[in-house]
Amino acid sequence: MNYFADCTTVEELKAKYRKLARQHHPDLGGDLETMKAINSQYEAALKASDGQTSTGTDKREHTYRYDQEVEAEIMEIILKLLLIVNESNVEIILIGRWIWITGDTKPLKESFKELGCKWHKDRACWFWRSASDRGYGRGGDLDELASKYGCQDFKNKAKSKKKAVKAA
Repeated sequence: MNYFADCTTVEELKAKYRKLARQHHPDLGGDLETMKAINSQYEAALKASDGQTSTGTDKREHTYRYDQEVEAEIMEIILKLLLIVNESNVEIILIGRWIWITGDTKPLKESFKELGCKWHKDRACWFWRSASDRGYGRGGDLDELASKYGCQDFKNKAKSKKKAVKAA
């Protein structure tokens, strides 16, 4: 099965990966072999996307550059964060190659620190970035950063269930 056959952009690949990781991660009730296949296909699809140019919502063009070490590090951190925030009121947002963590994060503060996340006092949320990435610069809220660098957010199961119940 080709999990990423319908993806045409890096943003679509990353969004699909996060969805699949939620469904198939062994610690969340999924199958280890399926998750291995997803990871392998995801890495191959990202490699194939190296040099792809896309236009963000800010109308600026961005060129994706594949970096195997950083992408693997991001995947690992996201999976660990998903396990930590599983049933909490926390949202994880990937903007560019930075991970932002918002919501009711105080009870999970020590877990975030253990993963190398840092508190951003101006944006009042946690973030993680690879040691090889430099800062985005001063100013701007998360929406502005998302517009400039592209983003993917994913909500935890508890949040999704509450919204589904309210909608019904």
